Amino acid sequence: MGLYPYQERVKQLVQSGKSVILQAPTGAGKTRAALAPFIEAFFDLPPDQFPRQCIYSVPMRVLANQFVHEYRKYAEE
Repeated sequence: MGLYPYQERVKQLVQSGKSVILQAPTGAGKTRAALAPFIEAFFDLPPDQFPRQCIYSVPMRVLANQFVHEYRKYAEE
């Protein structure tokens, strides 16, 4: 599944070393926008060009469980 234009823009900014503040409604894809730069860089960029780790914090356990459920399949691929 491709990225929405705003997610692509976030990815470009983060991968170029810029800080980003993203405000969007619930369910708009903020988590994907935040993680796409790291996931794609892991496969597409050399290790010395972009970090290989990302710490993503969520305020509730239910959100953490949703996150694991959704992104585990990507990790296994």
